Amino acid sequence: MFLCFFSLMASMHTNVQEQSKEIGIMRALGLTRFQIVRIYIEEAFILVITAAIMGLIVGMLVGYVLTSQVGMLKGLPVQFVFPWEFTIIAFGCALVISILASAWPAWRVAKADIVKTMKS
Repeated sequence: MFLCFFSLMASMHTNVQEQSKEIGIMRALGLTRFQIVRIYIEEAFILVITAAIMGLIVGMLVGYVLTSQVGMLKGLPVQFVFPWEFTIIAFGCALVISILASAWPAWRVAKADIVKTMKS
């Protein structure tokens, strides 16, 4: 989870720095700091949800295939069981991490001076 946090934070920091001019324009058009931060939180939220769903699907498929292969090799009836409790906890942690990792870089740029942001 820490790797996910720092990876997402670095990605969002780069994204926010590259779009600092656009952020300055949005601020000049009247968007509040909170609205700008919310845009980037929603972007990270969508990325994390998409990655989590894809990871869940791949994890379930790999788990099912490995379970069935082990059952065939050993000749034992092995049942595929997926731990939904851990999945829900992992999804919750991923959502909290996405909010924290995206809010900080966006807030730093959003609180900067509008003129300086547009010049950079």
